[in-house]
Amino acid sequence: MSVFHSTVTRRDFMKALGLAGAGIGAAAALTVPQFHDLDELAATGPGFKRDWYVKERDLFNPTIEIDWGVMKRYNGRTQSQSTGVLQQYPSYNNGVDDRKAAGNAMAAARLANQDPGYSQKFQALNNGKNNRATYPTWTFTGTYSDSKSYGSTNTSLGLPKWTGTPEEAYNMFYSAMRYYGYTWLGVTEIEDHWRNQLFDLYSTTGTNSMYTFENVDAPYIAADPTGVSKEKWVIPTNVQIYGVAFSEAASPEARKCPSAISNSNNSIVDKASFLRNRMAGFLNVLGYHIFGNTGDQSMPLHTGIMGPLTGYAEASRQNNYTLTSENGPHHNDFTMLTDFAMSPTKPMDAGIWKFCAGCATCAKHCMGRAISLDKEPTYDIPTTDGLTSTFHNPGPKAFWLNWVACATNREACGGDCWPQKGGRMCWIQCPMGNDKAAMIHALVRTTVSQTSIFNSFFATMEEKMSYGIYEPDDWWKMSLPVYGQDSTIGAAKGGYAK
Repeated sequence: MSVFHSTVTRRDFMKALGLAGAGIGAAAALTVPQFHDLDELAATGPGFKRDWYVKERDLFNPTIEIDWGVMKRYNGRTQSQSTGVLQQYPSYNNGVDDRKAAGNAMAAARLANQDPGYSQKFQALNNGKNNRATYPTWTFTGTYSDSKSYGSTNTSLGLPKWTGTPEEAYNMFYSAMRYYGYTWLGVTEIEDHWRNQLFDLYSTTGTNSMYTFENVDAPYIAADPTGVSKEKWVIPTNVQIYGVAFSEAASPEARKCPSAISNSNNSIVDKASFLRNRMAGFLNVLGYHIFGNTGDQSMPLHTGIMGPLTGYAEASRQNNYTLTSENGPHHNDFTMLTDFAMSPTKPMDAGIWKFCAGCATCAKHCMGRAISLDKEPTYDIPTTDGLTSTFHNPGPKAFWLNWVACATNREACGGDCWPQKGGRMCWIQCPMGNDKAAMIHALVRTTVSQTSIFNSFFATMEEKMSYGIYEPDDWWKMSLPVYGQDSTIGAAKGGYAK
């Protein structure tokens, strides 16, 4: 089955940009930065190597506008991945049993019929992914129930506590994180702005714990004396705490849809636990700690705000996931806290948020009509079924997602969450999720970082060139990268370069 159906040639594409006669060198000269000496070039800094066109912004000034005057700490117990929250909205309860039955029947039929993407070999691949190793129990304070899993510490090895500059600390942490398997790193120094507006109030229903701050030297867990939650998880203020966000590149091969493995973070989602444990072991030997995350849905800082504020991603029209300049929506991230003093990272501007405003491709392909088709973002959160949308937090000027419509659609079609990992159309169709191997994709990224006048045209061309879904069984014939991810993202000159 062909994956390219367009009659539009690359020359026509370039011509429409007004660059056909200029040549790539001349086109690049429109936006390539100029360096006057080697010191100026070296000042671009160590660590993660972004493309030259990605700009840095001031802290708390990401590309998505935020009204800090109305933003308050969010109650994680009201977010939309809780069935109890969804059941507050009539459109979710309307036909819920029939919808789930239809979704389960669809999934069962795919398996019984051995549909493309759900054949025995795909089921085997999916089952292997789910057969994860046993993890030690990890607590909010960053300790294990199994002392053998805790490993060595600086004191057990007779070593002093490591000291160095925040820049040296960042580079050490970043190098270790990359070695253990993650791609992007965001760091922020926790102060009152974060404590008063950006930390969750509660973890998601299940653990049902409240995040609080006290004048203590180390994190601890105690019963919540107010009775509002089961426990209180205390974050110390006597020592400087840093928020860290990890994100790993997932594969654009999500486009093999629908299939049992078209949820593109299938191959990497379990690595979060491994990374958490390994980074803890790394910091223990240096004399420091990492804490604050006991697993999925227990992150004190939302990844959707950490990406835009610490600079590894920008906000998106879809409103839940963020977009990196290198891989679009195809990444998996989580947040933690540490007492390891690292130099903070700042918001970035690759033109992605502006591109979303003129694109709306994800909204057009959303089967549940959950993604906004508005021309401009707004501070006003729309109601859902005439009720307050508890799954949103005021403050950002955003394109607001209807989470109830998203959930009901996924249930009705055996969607991406359960039972068959059917795929996320909004990820699959996002123009920013295309690979960078083709020259034209690199040109699009550099152009949108400098000007928004071509954004609507680029979005239209992506559809005409038939990017997006491809035949699932073609996946078995592809030349695939290890783990389905591009490990050279963020590495200068393809890796191992100083």
